[in-house]
Amino acid sequence: MNTRPRYSTFKWFLAIGFAVALVCVGIFVAKNRMFERFPAPSLKIGELRETPEWEHRPRLYTTSVSDSLRVRLLDGEFSVLPAVNEIPQDCRSTFNSAFTYPHVTTAESKKIELANPDEMFQDSDALVPGLPFRRLVFAGARSDRCFIYYQHGGTMYPRFCLAVMDNIHGKMLWVGESRKQARHLEELRLMLLRNDFLGTTEPTC
Repeated sequence: MNTRPRYSTFKWFLAIGFAVALVCVGIFVAKNRMFERFPAPSLKIGELRETPEWEHRPRLYTTSVSDSLRVRLLDGEFSVLPAVNEIPQDCRSTFNSAFTYPHVTTAESKKIELANPDEMFQDSDALVPGLPFRRLVFAGARSDRCFIYYQHGGTMYPRFCLAVMDNIHGKMLWVGESRKQARHLEELRLMLLRNDFLGTTEPTC
């Protein structure tokens, strides 16, 4: 029996396998040399990796209160404020200081940007550079209390947040989030009465 063709085929397979092995070795050596020349940056002890931009956005936590307190949050005579520049400074200061900044260790109060009701803002998850993430619906103030009712953007679905502040003690009383929108103060009061807001202690606003 003639075995010469089989032997020739074996030699071809052997040669091809050897060539492939050489190519693989060459790639491995080239990669090692590249990493030696341009080593990957290493982290020192106590050094943090840079966090994504979205993790640095300020967040306002919702808070849970008793039903009896919640339904009376907006009792009394409030002056309705339809523009951001009409919100009293003490109300804005309490509002701003209630936000938390992830990955920031210093207690620094920063101004939270609010767009006016007729202005553009980040109304979806298709972010536009330079636009604020919150837009005022309306606000209200009286001598001892104020509230800011606004839409929170940056998501695919609408979210509306209500923050109620104590002007005398300069503290946040309550924060709630809802998918429904109130068009005026009486409707906002009705939403509080029906418990349409979530108080989940989560950073949703």
